[in-house]
Amino acid sequence: MATKMPGNSSGRGPARRSGPRGYGVAGAISALVGCSIGSRIPDKLENVHVALDSTAGSISVSDDGSGMGIGDLKRVLAAARPSKTRGEKPAGQSLGMVEACSALGRILDITTSKARSDVDHVARCELPGGRARPRTGLKVASRKKSKAWHGTLVRITGLNAHVRKGLWPALRQRLGFQYGPYILHDQVSLSVNSAKCMAASPRVEDGTTAKLDIKAGRGRVAGWIGLLASPPPRGVSGLHLYKNERLISAHDRFGIGSIPRMERVTGKLCLDHVPTDRQEAGFVRDAPEYKEAEKAFMSDPAVQKAMLQSRRGPDAVAQLKSMLGRIADSGPSGRLRPRMARPDSRDV
Repeated sequence: MATKMPGNSSGRGPARRSGPRGYGVAGAISALVGCSIGSRIPDKLENVHVALDSTAGSISVSDDGSGMGIGDLKRVLAAARPSKTRGEKPAGQSLGMVEACSALGRILDITTSKARSDVDHVARCELPGGRARPRTGLKVASRKKSKAWHGTLVRITGLNAHVRKGLWPALRQRLGFQYGPYILHDQVSLSVNSAKCMAASPRVEDGTTAKLDIKAGRGRVAGWIGLLASPPPRGVSGLHLYKNERLISAHDRFGIGSIPRMERVTGKLCLDHVPTDRQEAGFVRDAPEYKEAEKAFMSDPAVQKAMLQSRRGPDAVAQLKSMLGRIADSGPSGRLRPRMARPDSRDV
């Protein structure tokens, strides 16, 4: 389950934020679901379950993915241990998982096992947080399996905020949007408190779609790019990346990175020549093929046009001109404010 993390949006959950990155409840749970999806087994449907128990005061995320060995588990727990050297940080993947858990509560319990292993690995630790807390020792143990299974169960207790029932439908909707491509491709089945998350297919704005067939080194970047008709939930945006018609990464920031106001950029890209990791859950971003593909993608005129349109908003100038034209024909019903904060408004 220790894998890359998606965006850290807070969604429509409670406004309280207590994790190091400012995750909200919905955003932190979504990040943990992303960890589970990153550990899926190739060519096999993975089941991911989220359990919110307001009575017991716990949040759990479980999956039947590849699971973790003792070494992987210790690396995850190392991210929860106070650093002895100032400025020292553990690996980003494990750190992201612990930060998401820290936003939810104070105690982390993990149970994990691999398919061919005859033991379960169990761990408990106190999570770092915004306030100084006394720290208990990290407890890791192995025990003989009581049943045949594989995957990971993460359970957080000592919650930082009350888990209200009103969060459940909004969380299902968010997960259905963020991880909808995996659901549609029968790679993942998602549920929140036994209710399945349905895949959401956002509408693409008319006239913004462009086909792509870009030469990148010895390979090609093929697919399409466009703009969503309306902005997606915060932190849930990007392109869907494929290899040989298999979805590798959904809502990926490929070629976009941290460029602001790129939320509406969407599309499908096939990177058949770019190597993936062993589990086919992500591309090898340090590979020369990946870097060549990203550079070629960013240099393409159609891609640059879509990015420029995203920064300007959905035909903001055209909409404002149309509105002002109607006002001119019928006459304003009140005073117009002379101040215009948006650059698009000033262009009119």
